[in-house]
This record gives sequence, C-alpha cells and structure tokens, in this order.
Amino acid sequence: MRIRANARYKKDSSLAKFHATMRKAHVKRATPKWADKKALRLFYKACPNGYHVDHIIPLRGKYISGLHINSNLQYLSAKENMAKHNKYSSEYNLSTSARLPKQG
Repeated sequence: MRIRANARYKKDSSLAKFHATMRKAHVKRATPKWADKKALRLFYKACPNGYHVDHIIPLRGKYISGLHINSNLQYLSAKENMAKHNKYSSEYNLSTSARLPKQG
C-alpha cells in the first residue's frame, strides 16, 4: 500500500504537498493554546528508531477526535501503527510507562 502511495506521490508531487499541508493545518487546529509545544517536540525527538508517534485518540477519528497533546501520544512500532490506522480502541493503547520517553 505504501509503495503504491509513494509511486502516486512521485508521479504527482503536488498531491503529496497538498496532503502534507492539510495534515499540518489539522494538527495545528487540534493543538490547544495551553498545550506544551516544547514537550511535544521533545516527545517526537525521543521516538525510538523503528517506532512511530501515534495519537491514542486519533485527530480525525470517525466518532471521536483527540487533541494534539502529550497525554494523547504514544510510541507504537511501525507495524502496529499501520494496523491501527485512524481508530481508537483500548486494544491499541499502551500503558503510560510505555508512552513516556526514557529519562537519562
């Protein structure tokens, strides 16, 4: 699926730019003014190799939409994140300790 998407974006780079711009705008709208933007950046930078930063409650869910805040983020392996898609389910939630970057 990703290979097909990459080929489509290479064929029409304006489509990739459009999707990136739309996602950036949506993340901005989902980030409340009181959010700790520095902590968000640190969470993304601390993401281990082979993992993705995932929104526990998706920003654009079918029935529920979450906020772009630290308490709504977790690290998932790339495989788990791709399987989760844009869904919210307790089976995809990790424990709080697994979501926090390691100190040290």
